[in-house]
Amino acid sequence: MNQFRELVFYGKVFYRFAGWRLPTLIALILLSGLLDVVGIVSLMPLLQITMGEGNDNVFSQAIKTAMSAASIQFNFLSVALLLAAIFCFKGVIVFIQSFWTIHTITAVRRNIQTRLAK
Repeated sequence: MNQFRELVFYGKVFYRFAGWRLPTLIALILLSGLLDVVGIVSLMPLLQITMGEGNDNVFSQAIKTAMSAASIQFNFLSVALLLAAIFCFKGVIVFIQSFWTIHTITAVRRNIQTRLAK
């Protein structure tokens, strides 16, 4: 319980110095994790198409429905291109997240140094 109090205390201190940058950073981390899960789960329909199995899971049906609504044929190439687009988008989000992490840490250090100099 003592460690939890310390975590909350240091979280509040970090939030005081980081300001609005911290919730933005947390949102980017969550979005990156969500895209990671979607990318991994998107491999299932691709593997099912490759192995010639039926599309019996919920995620495969959802992808098939979304692709048919967009008038895209559900085949190996289209699912592979969708998967590549998801991973490229995830790469962009991870790059933005890394940049924002560095930006936040730099802002916190600058704020702390400014307060210490006063």
